[in-house]
Amino acid sequence: MNETQLFWRLKDAYFPDIEATTAWGTYDCLSHSRKILIELKCRRRHYEELIIEREKYEKLLLLSALRKYRALYICSTPKGTYSWNLNEMTEPDWFYVELPAVTDFEGEEKRVKEVGYLKISLAIKLEFNLENEL
Repeated sequence: MNETQLFWRLKDAYFPDIEATTAWGTYDCLSHSRKILIELKCRRRHYEELIIEREKYEKLLLLSALRKYRALYICSTPKGTYSWNLNEMTEPDWFYVELPAVTDFEGEEKRVKEVGYLKISLAIKLEFNLENEL
């Protein structure tokens, strides 16, 4: 699944009013009725802990506070789609790691990024065939 497909699944199952934001923004979509900002990620492999960049995490929390919205980080893997409410969780432990500068684009440029792990066990697993509330 890619982020466009994930967006449409979320729109159909959870957030009928979500709107996509501009490319390369701090978040990918938002819902005014639910008062949420959503960052989407799609991973080709499943891990019990998924990476979030500290810069992204902090910007999402700042913008959600300014708007008085919640910040959701939603990530799909081959084993499911998971959602974290960043406003209600404990801040991850941060560390530095060398990663590709940009995911899913040509080139092998790498850079050091400050990241933390979001544990799958602390996420809500989304089901797209049910009418669930987040």
